[in-house]
Amino acid sequence: MNAVPIKNSRPFYEPKSVEFTHRAVSHVSATTEDGRTVEMSLGDSRYQLSARQADAIAQGLLMSVMRTGLDIASMPWEGGRLVKISPFLGERGALKFSDDTIHGKGASFRFFGVCWTYEGEGADPDYPANALCIRTMHDGGILFGKGNVDYLLTGEQAYQLFQSLTSCAYSLENRSWRVWDKIIEWRTGSDSDLKDQTREENVLLKHLQSYGRSYKRERRA
Repeated sequence: MNAVPIKNSRPFYEPKSVEFTHRAVSHVSATTEDGRTVEMSLGDSRYQLSARQADAIAQGLLMSVMRTGLDIASMPWEGGRLVKISPFLGERGALKFSDDTIHGKGASFRFFGVCWTYEGEGADPDYPANALCIRTMHDGGILFGKGNVDYLLTGEQAYQLFQSLTSCAYSLENRSWRVWDKIIEWRTGSDSDLKDQTREENVLLKHLQSYGRSYKRERRA
């Protein structure tokens, strides 16, 4: 018996920004007075974060933005702040954004990552508020999920929020970020200490950019 192709099979679901316009935000921001407590604003919603929580969200936003196609010419560790680069070995934990993106034809998102931002021990009394999920759609829109609420951000808004959260967490002298297949250790410093981009930093930037664009090649394959 010959196999008969199913002509009316449904295509794989691809969410689009227009479906979430009711969750779009007019502005985003992050502010701090001491580098330890950060207020994140998503439209009219306000969230109080610790520096470590702000730092973790920035990591997820960076990966999501790199999948939008926006040009990112520099990273926060450039100018002599880079300490160490190690391969990511698959370990997962709180305050680290994952990359759970499904690649290839039929993938729903360009980027899909989750993070648990609870810093205490035992059961989380604020569940599910500390559960985060960031997804980059194929049209460039970004869904920022916090608890049971989704916010729709443009790529530009997500990049702005990434920069603000990174800057606001300046009380963390040493950072350890998971970005794609790398663990990047870097230090916070004064802008007056910045030097020109080093060769190692330039090589790392090109690697991260290439990894971020890889979904396009896989999708066309």
